[in-house]
Amino acid sequence: MSNSQYMLASYQVPIDEQAFFLEELNATEQAYRDENLITAQPIIRMRSNKDPEFLLEIIEFVSTQAVADVMENAHVQKHWVKLAGMWKKGDFPAKQIPEANIPWALMEAIHS
Repeated sequence: MSNSQYMLASYQVPIDEQAFFLEELNATEQAYRDENLITAQPIIRMRSNKDPEFLLEIIEFVSTQAVADVMENAHVQKHWVKLAGMWKKGDFPAKQIPEANIPWALMEAIHS
C-alpha cells in the first residue's frame, strides 16, 4: 500500500513570463527527483482556460514525510525562491483558480 501524498501548487504568472517560469518548474521537478521526494509519476501541469495566467500543478510525493521534508530542503528551496520571484501570486488555495467553481472544469494541459 502506497503512502504517497498529492500536493496542488497554484500560481498566477504573467503570460509573457510563463516560458521562463515553466523552465524553472522543470528545474524544480528535477530537484524533487534528485532528493527522492516525488514518485516516478510525471507532474501534471495545467493552465486555466478562463484566465491563462493561472497555472496548477499536481505533484505526487513519495510520502507524508517527503511533503514535510520538502519544506526544509535547501536544494528545493533555492528553486522555490526563483519561482516566487516570477509569479504575481502563488501558494493560494486552488479554489481561487477560475475553473474551481465550474463542475467538470476543463483546463489546458501543459506539456514541458
